Amino acid sequence: MVWLLSLLFLSPFTVSASDTSDPLTTRLTALQKLADTGANVSGLVIDLTEEKVLAELNPDRRLGSASLTKILTSAATLKAWGPNRTFVTRVLGPTPKKGVVHGDLVLLGGGDPTLNTSGIWQLAVQLSERGIHHIKGNLVIDESLFGNVACASDDRCNALKASGYSYDAPLSSAGINFATWCVAISPSSRTGSPARTRMCQLALPDIDIVGKVDTITQGSSHVNVSRVTKTGKDRLHISGRVSKGFHGLQVYRSVSNAPLQTGQVFREVLKRLGIKISGDITIKSHEGSHRLRTLALLESIPLSEQLIKMMTYSNNYMADVLALNLLTDHQDSPHPFTLQAAGQQLVSINGLVSDDKNNPIVVNSGSGLTPENALSTRDVVSVLQSMYLRTDLFPAFLGSFTVPEFSPSNFYKSKDANWRTRIATKTGSLSEPVTVLGLAGYFRKQDGNWGAFAVIINGTEKQPHVSYANRTQAVKDTVSQILNQY
Repeated sequence: MVWLLSLLFLSPFTVSASDTSDPLTTRLTALQKLADTGANVSGLVIDLTEEKVLAELNPDRRLGSASLTKILTSAATLKAWGPNRTFVTRVLGPTPKKGVVHGDLVLLGGGDPTLNTSGIWQLAVQLSERGIHHIKGNLVIDESLFGNVACASDDRCNALKASGYSYDAPLSSAGINFATWCVAISPSSRTGSPARTRMCQLALPDIDIVGKVDTITQGSSHVNVSRVTKTGKDRLHISGRVSKGFHGLQVYRSVSNAPLQTGQVFREVLKRLGIKISGDITIKSHEGSHRLRTLALLESIPLSEQLIKMMTYSNNYMADVLALNLLTDHQDSPHPFTLQAAGQQLVSINGLVSDDKNNPIVVNSGSGLTPENALSTRDVVSVLQSMYLRTDLFPAFLGSFTVPEFSPSNFYKSKDANWRTRIATKTGSLSEPVTVLGLAGYFRKQDGNWGAFAVIINGTEKQPHVSYANRTQAVKDTVSQILNQY
């Protein structure tokens, strides 16, 4: 048994071209054809059980990696904490006297990337059950764990004023609902009447929904939702039309101020429970709340469950909050924390080496939303291989990857049974400044052995945009080729 365990925990083998006398580069024909048209490509396939390279094409070329970066985030968090790590949100304040808190009520963010409105209700109910009915002070949202995190990418910086998306949400250790607003839209029972629109979980007096969606008898449904912020106030603008037979939908848009959103939701929930607040919502980004008494607390779901959500839906907010959390374990980390420092920490924990000044590893975020991120397929596969050797962590890590048969994404749809059931993967894509498409993960060989692969396609300066159909087909054909061969 000791001998067996020593084999399982051997250091990862070095995946290099010298590991095989016959690199099967010609078998990556679909990828090679795309490269011949001017695209920038990198690909690597290895047999994890036999420790050998099966196929490669420019495996050391570092390209834009987009959300493949989340593979590094998932691996690093598991290596640092294990699968059962949780995050705790606390509500602090002076000792209540006859149901009155004489001072500020403080929500101390614990860096929980899955904290939501339901969690806020649970915290508020705990306060109510303690008999608290009046806060004679401000409602303070304390995001001092990370400090005030700078926006770092153009997407997030531009979204501080307006956004038509959810992926560009701002970051905070005290954020909720992935720092997004949610609008529920469903058709009216009467043609010509405005569709029913409401906030998904909780109506807030601070947030206005402007515009309307028309209800039509039949035809295609199309809805536009955008968030615009003026003088610090978020406003949701809606337009479009839905048919009477439309099933309804929920639309998510990033907020402009994550801790303020938490305060607005918490204040409304407290109000509905009959807890009065005399003061205003304030935000604290520096330490100083820890001396107060804990009045309520909430523990998050374990890390292993969070990673499934993060990887399945490629949630940028979750990935970057988890990456920032890693910095809290290092006292020498600069404060307020930055995504660039978090990215460097991911590289370090995963043991990646960047010794080529002309072709460096760049990880400036845990999500991959920063377009500067650059990884080679060898970098990605080395992380996959290192986690495969960790028998204590591999089940949780593998479980966070998507099996196409059960994916909510249209990208994975295929009639090929091998494609649908023999791979567990993560995708990555960006549209600017060049198109990026990546796919990486594990596959089960026909002989029962495990393999790992990574494919990355980028546009170039001369040809920045590779059509979605061409890059998608090249990736699918490449992986199908591997599955059919092995």
